[in-house]
Amino acid sequence: MWRSRWLVALTHGIVVAWSLVAGLTIDWPLVLITLLVSVVSNYVVWANQNVGSPVAAAALLALDLGLLTLLLLGSGSSAHPFTFLYLFQVVVAAMVLESRWVWGLVLLAALGYGSLFVPAWLSPDPHAGHAMHGSGGMFDHYVGMWVAFGVTAPFAAFVVTRVRQALADATAQVEQAQRLKERTERLTALGTLAAGAAHELATPLASIAVIAGDLSRSDHPETADDGATIRQQVERCRAVLNQLAADSGQGVGQRPELVTGRALLERVLEGTDQARLEVTVNAQAAHHPSWVPADRVAQAIRQLVANGLDATDGQVEVNVAVVGGHLQVTVHDAGSGMAPDVLARATEPFFTTKPVGQGTGLGLHFVRSIAEQVGGSLDLASVPGEGTTAIMTLPTRLEEDA
Repeated sequence: MWRSRWLVALTHGIVVAWSLVAGLTIDWPLVLITLLVSVVSNYVVWANQNVGSPVAAAALLALDLGLLTLLLLGSGSSAHPFTFLYLFQVVVAAMVLESRWVWGLVLLAALGYGSLFVPAWLSPDPHAGHAMHGSGGMFDHYVGMWVAFGVTAPFAAFVVTRVRQALADATAQVEQAQRLKERTERLTALGTLAAGAAHELATPLASIAVIAGDLSRSDHPETADDGATIRQQVERCRAVLNQLAADSGQGVGQRPELVTGRALLERVLEGTDQARLEVTVNAQAAHHPSWVPADRVAQAIRQLVANGLDATDGQVEVNVAVVGGHLQVTVHDAGSGMAPDVLARATEPFFTTKPVGQGTGLGLHFVRSIAEQVGGSLDLASVPGEGTTAIMTLPTRLEEDA
């Protein structure tokens, strides 16, 4: 902003210089005060290195429009060729302000531009070419110029605003795609790591399990107890490795298939404690199709259900509905909920609030990755003491197939 205002101050100087060269009548007190206010106000902005708020930015641009109007009134009014600078101010406003402020400044610029015609209209120059048509002809000329500006300025503001919004949307999409790519790469790396760890540790764990089995059958009670404990810990290590492989998303390359809401829910409920679940599927969702890798999506939703069951001793609500043309699965528990700082990090890899050995911190990261890979989303909402709600939204078709 302050750089553009220094450019504006420079153009003000050029306006005065042109007026001198062209022999235009200059109101020096008004012009000098205008230049001084322009320079001092911009020095204040430069000293702070920021504008502070959209309101302050709009106020500065409004000040520039007022200064430009005073400068032109004091150095030639409508006869000055630098009246096009009003458009420059409109373009700057469209580049840096929200739409509501832009249109206000467009109106202010139109009023300022129109005010330049007032002196010439009140005291027409008899030597002007338009005077041959009388004062009415001159009036029509001024009105025509003002209407032309009134059409050009809003059009310029509209185009610049739309281009800026398109660039912002494109940048946001690129950043989102980059984040998705990074998460997918991390997920793939975790899967490779888990698979490698499981492969490398399978043989030694199997050997330890065999030896532990022999020890558990010993005639010495203490040795037998030690062998049983070792075998138990070996099984726990195997379970952790299996869970790590599952949470890291092995098999995410499964081919998509057409699956209805009811069929997807049936896959989710396989192997879960259905006695603690309150399941509802509305009529539209029961037959609504989604084109997704069903097993992987079902595994992801099952992870949400498992998290809910871990968070509370009561019932967990599972609801399947159609929202905005997309299948939406909602899992709600009445557990202790999550604090805002925990909720903000809930989907980060290896972040967990569970005790050591009871969680890998990859579950929600896996769920979010799967949702985004199929073109959907995962939204979490939680209030401490009131529970947590997880919403997975699935597309009707994969983005690349749409």
